[in-house]
Amino acid sequence: MKTWNEIPGYFEYESFYKLCLKLVPENGTLVEIGSWRGRSTSCMGSLIKKLNRTVKFYSVDTWEGSNEEPHIKFLQKLKAQGKTLFNEFQENIKSCGVDDVIIPIKSTSILAAEQFEDNSLDFVHIDASHEYEDVLNDIKFWYPKVKPGGMITGDDYLWSGVDKAVNEYFNNKMITIHNYDNNGGRLWYHRKEGSSTKMKVTLYSICKNEEKNIENFLKNSKKFSHTIVVDTGSTDNTVKLLKEAGIEVYEHPQTKEEFDFSVARNTALSYVKTDWAFSLNFNEDVDDLFLDGLDTIENEFTKFNHLRFDKTEDDESKESFEVHTRFHRTKNYKWTNAVHEIPVFMSTEEYPEEVNVDTTIKITKKIHKTISKELFYLDICEREYKKDPSNWYYIWFIFNHYFMVSNYPKALEMGQEYLNISKAYFDTFRILAFIKCSICLIKLNDVSKGANYAFHAVSEAMNLGEPYLSQAFMHLNQISKIVNNPNITIFATGFNSETLQSPERYQAIDDLYQSKL
Repeated sequence: MKTWNEIPGYFEYESFYKLCLKLVPENGTLVEIGSWRGRSTSCMGSLIKKLNRTVKFYSVDTWEGSNEEPHIKFLQKLKAQGKTLFNEFQENIKSCGVDDVIIPIKSTSILAAEQFEDNSLDFVHIDASHEYEDVLNDIKFWYPKVKPGGMITGDDYLWSGVDKAVNEYFNNKMITIHNYDNNGGRLWYHRKEGSSTKMKVTLYSICKNEEKNIENFLKNSKKFSHTIVVDTGSTDNTVKLLKEAGIEVYEHPQTKEEFDFSVARNTALSYVKTDWAFSLNFNEDVDDLFLDGLDTIENEFTKFNHLRFDKTEDDESKESFEVHTRFHRTKNYKWTNAVHEIPVFMSTEEYPEEVNVDTTIKITKKIHKTISKELFYLDICEREYKKDPSNWYYIWFIFNHYFMVSNYPKALEMGQEYLNISKAYFDTFRILAFIKCSICLIKLNDVSKGANYAFHAVSEAMNLGEPYLSQAFMHLNQISKIVNNPNITIFATGFNSETLQSPERYQAIDDLYQSKL
């Protein structure tokens, strides 16, 4: 007997199908739209038999293929053999022994949808055409058929037509994105509103003198099951106002000399009783948070990723490219670093490995940078660096601070220290460290060594690719102007099409030619 993975095709997410099947109730109904030769269909059929489930499973396809070249060639091959694609599908599901649990519907997606009542399906998976209008129509016609609390999912989210259609249709609804392999395979899925259960999540936070942000924080807290705040020593009305609003507040003051943000956050986290926790600061907002769209899949993951946007004084929001973990399992994370703290995964028997998934959740942070705040952070980092001179994070923070305030000797010292302890060719921060050290050296009139550091940045960036290569070559191009060396200019401008056609490159080539005449 053949197994499903012996059938040629593009399906690689058995674990996802297994998860979805487990969540479908007895006597439930599943529909797969787009089956091709039956690889994914046979996988679901095999799981239905293996798990001994009493469900109906429909497979929808025209079995006429598409205008994609591999499809056309394969259909021509079948025709030469006197077969059709539907014959191939039937033979494959029969050879896998699952033809008795699969109900094929040979039809277009839209006509097939008309055969089902609204709110009648527990699971619909869309993996047919990748064209924008086709995907959008598939979702439009099938989503009403899904029961409240049921799931609608699809593959190939990276295809431009697919993600455009999904994002457009599910605007202001929770979409979860799952990377299922190392080659860019991405699934999208959404749980229809109206599930019988709602994911319980506790909002937890730390604060000190946040009276001005209380109203905004209370607005955000209403989106969660419960809210816990640890106050680290407020002298204004923060604690009083929070308690009057019914927020659970714990007072754990810290002196300036001993202040440790990770200690405060871990203290707040220790009071959380729900399985899931969400960390939010008083100067942040959380949007696109629909918890009833997540409870279907919560048991499979340890954290949900989100988009972070920074809003500066000019009130413009810009997406942050840093990784921030805020939405996570309570028992599986512990905060580290005394400042600019981060939650680190902690293995447990139930969840021995970290598993994350992307969501459409948005967090917007209002950035208010002050000199006193920056110096406070610097004091903490320098204190912790004395305790642990090998901690790259504190070195990096100190290095950047002295670079920003133009203390180039101190910045160079800490930058070189960072390069000494970091791992060559694998740490993306090293490229920026080389560039900043290069700038420090040039400011200190050591142009030759500054150019050498710029070449080191290029060397490391070549191992990592874009966008690091562009960053490194741009800096090297600036160095070439300072040292007025046409060889460096030609090398630095040979990286992309824009600089290849630049006047400075032509001038450098001409200068080099003239010097050799």
